[in-house]
This record gives sequence, C-alpha cells and structure tokens, in this order.
Amino acid sequence: MKNHSFGENKTSWLDNLIAYLRYRRLSAYLSGANSLTDIGCGYNVPFLKWAENKFKITNLAGIDLSINEELSSNNHYDLKIGDLNLTLPWADSSQELITSLAVLEHLVDPEHNLKEIYRLLKTGGRLILTTPAPRAKWLLEFLAFKIGLIDSTEIRDHKKYFSQGDLKNILRETGFSSDKIVARSFMGGFNNLVICTK
Repeated sequence: MKNHSFGENKTSWLDNLIAYLRYRRLSAYLSGANSLTDIGCGYNVPFLKWAENKFKITNLAGIDLSINEELSSNNHYDLKIGDLNLTLPWADSSQELITSLAVLEHLVDPEHNLKEIYRLLKTGGRLILTTPAPRAKWLLEFLAFKIGLIDSTEIRDHKKYFSQGDLKNILRETGFSSDKIVARSFMGGFNNLVICTK
C-alpha cells in the first residue's frame, strides 16, 4: 500500500491529461454547487483548485494521505490528512457534494469508505465517483510498466477494478437506493462514472 498522495511525486504529462479529461467530464454535475468535499484530494488538491476556478465554489474540503504543507496551512481550504480506509473526519449529514475520483481502486476497504461517504452526505446530497473499469487494467499496466508514461506506483497500488455492476452492488450495500444510482462509462469505456443521491 502506498504511503503518499497522488501528485506528491512528479506527475507525467499523460497523468495530468487523464486527470483533466476526468475533471472535464464532471463539469455538468458541478454547476450550482455551493460546497465540495474531495475524498482522495491529492497532494496539491488539483480538482479542488479546478472546481474553485471554473465554478467559483468557495466552500472546499479534502482529505488524503499527504497534503502540501503550503496548502494545509491555508485557511482557504478545509484539508485533512488521514487514511481513507478509516473514519472520515466530518460530522454526519454535513456535506452537500462529495467527489471520489480514481480513489476506490486503491482502498483496502472500499465498502467502509463508501459507508463513511453516505454518513457524511446530507439528505439530497450527491456523490460523484470515478474509477477505472476492468477493461482499463491492461492499458494502465502497459502505460505504467512497459513504457513509463504514467506513475507506476499508482497503478501497482490498484486493489480492484470495478465493473458498473460491482459499483451498483457496493453502493446499495452501503445505503444508496438503486433508483438514485446512475452509472455511465467514459474515456472510451475505460472509466466508470457514478452519480448517487442520498
């Protein structure tokens, strides 16, 4: 299991492009949001910065294994350092919008993490989750291990590749209603996007 956040080590141009394409795919779901909590926010909180700049969201929070000290001492963000497999450090029913972007595949206990997210969401609050699909495994491993275009530490840390069926099942088990789970694919079917409402 890795002991640092994405972006703490140097990222490649392809890592950054994939992240940007992921962010852009979420644009339709962020418009009008007043607050955003990013679970697995990364060392330099790139998605929070992007959401703040593009959508003018000002109530921003995040958690990851490590966070840039310059950002963690900035009162502009509510940033926490912690293990995403454990209890998340916010109150019940306190969050309007939670994102978990390319995180679930890294977790030892993804079900516990999703139960925690469900606990944090207000009634009517939303979770936006992305994770690589099983068909992405060979491509990510080729890009990381064979030609070194993406961070091999990140890919080596993947515990599981989730199908849309897997995601719907685990989300139902953690409290979300079937009729409030929408699952789609993007990036040519190599990634899953799930939007859940509590």
